[in-house]
Amino acid sequence: MSLHGRSYDKALDDLKRSGLYRRLGLDKTPSKASVSRWKKDLRLYFRLLLRLTFFRIMRSKQLRKLIAIVDGTGVKLGRASHHYEERVRKRRSYLLVTAVYAPEIDSFFDITATPSYVTELTAFKTYLVGEITRLKIFWAVVADKRYDDSSLIEMLERAGIVPCIPARKGMLAPKGGPRARSDKNYQIVRKTYYVRSLIESGFSSVKSFSPLAIRAIAWESRESEVLAYYLAHNVARLLVMGKIWY
Repeated sequence: MSLHGRSYDKALDDLKRSGLYRRLGLDKTPSKASVSRWKKDLRLYFRLLLRLTFFRIMRSKQLRKLIAIVDGTGVKLGRASHHYEERVRKRRSYLLVTAVYAPEIDSFFDITATPSYVTELTAFKTYLVGEITRLKIFWAVVADKRYDDSSLIEMLERAGIVPCIPARKGMLAPKGGPRARSDKNYQIVRKTYYVRSLIESGFSSVKSFSPLAIRAIAWESRESEVLAYYLAHNVARLLVMGKIWY
């Protein structure tokens, strides 16, 4: 339903015609209300599956340490078309998705979805940086100037991770300390990897098979849909590799 942008009615009709509900152990197709409730509760399962697919790809590539690229992208919210929004001069609302991407295996490690008024730095420091430092599978973290923050850089360094974040210029240019070290690391990494364009390719891949907008109203349902898109990307990588997921 999420990947094809279908309504509850159309998705349940497809489920009934396919007979898949019997393979799921159901006597009949569920109601729209049941699916809506389940959708809110699927966030933890989607996040777990996203992580499991990531580790499966990592093991298949026989890699133990990866480089992490962090960036954000917007996902449109609502049913209104772009033409309608332009005509009524309505500001387009969107969901901010902050993601951790590993270019060596072309897979997403984890994501967080937040309202558009939350900055990428806040979203990253609130959840994602804790997961990165806890699991210790990344040797470096690459991000843009929006992540130029001394406390974040020091947190990564204490965890044994090399921060590669360019420093802001002008009055905010660092004279020394963690921000200067991180900027130097970024200049070295940039000569070896086209790091900034790699995660954009990953975002484009996800958006190529996902709907143009999220129509769900409940916050939990919106996050479930976004997680489904990124999980589908990782599963597609497994299929390309011939690794069947059970």
